[in-house]
Amino acid sequence: MKQLIRPLLLLVLTVGLVASHVAAQNVAGQYEVTVSGANYYMDRTPVKANISDTTTMTISQDGHQVTVSFGSFAGSSAATMFKGKVGNNQICAVWWYEGSPHETKVLWGTVNGGRISGHLMYPRVAPRAGLVPGWTEITFKAKKKVTAAQPSLKEDCIPFDYRRLEVKRIGGRWKIVEGDHWLLDFGGKKNEAEQALKIIKHYRMNSQCFVGRPDPSMTYCLVDGRAPTGPAPGEDCVSHNLGNLQVKNVNGRWKIVDGAHWLMDFNDKEDEARTALKIIKKYGFTRHCFVGRPDPSFEYWRK
Repeated sequence: MKQLIRPLLLLVLTVGLVASHVAAQNVAGQYEVTVSGANYYMDRTPVKANISDTTTMTISQDGHQVTVSFGSFAGSSAATMFKGKVGNNQICAVWWYEGSPHETKVLWGTVNGGRISGHLMYPRVAPRAGLVPGWTEITFKAKKKVTAAQPSLKEDCIPFDYRRLEVKRIGGRWKIVEGDHWLLDFGGKKNEAEQALKIIKHYRMNSQCFVGRPDPSMTYCLVDGRAPTGPAPGEDCVSHNLGNLQVKNVNGRWKIVDGAHWLMDFNDKEDEARTALKIIKKYGFTRHCFVGRPDPSFEYWRK
């Protein structure tokens, strides 16, 4: 292990110095990884157990700074996140836990286009119950995943001027109108029409968008092409975990779900459900809001 520690320290220092003088290479992305190496034990025989496995690696990047998430392999977890640098065709990153510095893990390697060849070392010498003393030492080969270009997201939006909107009774029904054009119909619910207008003007919404017309399965409003950012006084919103949303078929109906909780029901319209999810993620909508529940007369989405 002593023979390994010295080159590790040199690599950490070298990458830190080089990165400030060399243009950062783009290593961000997801990688498919093959690993080979061994677990070494200090309290049992045999003292070595070979490792041969596959896993994944994800790298996010800000200039020379990188964050590396290295997946589990051979039944052990490499680390949640390594922090380090990239430069001069080299990458080096460290995981260090303040509560147990004996468990510091180091990852380093060389970069060649969309491929990274490297090493990872994980000493297991912390005074922690259940930790088998020894170390894990592997080499890895990572290849960046190539993702197919996604078709552009087509949105169906109608612009309006929130400053010209007003509530009017037309043909016995309360509507929000802009001149001779009406945007929203509230039936006999004058109070809900007035509340919706207050919300639209509060956020300065200026476009109304639809997924599926006629009879849209989702409507949303934007502010200069961006998501409204709240809150607004007296609004009724339900929050969700944006990263946890997915489209699922539940009992024959397509829904957008957040774990066991469903947000929207699209019946048999799978394409509209998937388009709606893309829109929610594009704008970072984290709240689904309503005027009037149950059977809301106006729905909107915001951050």
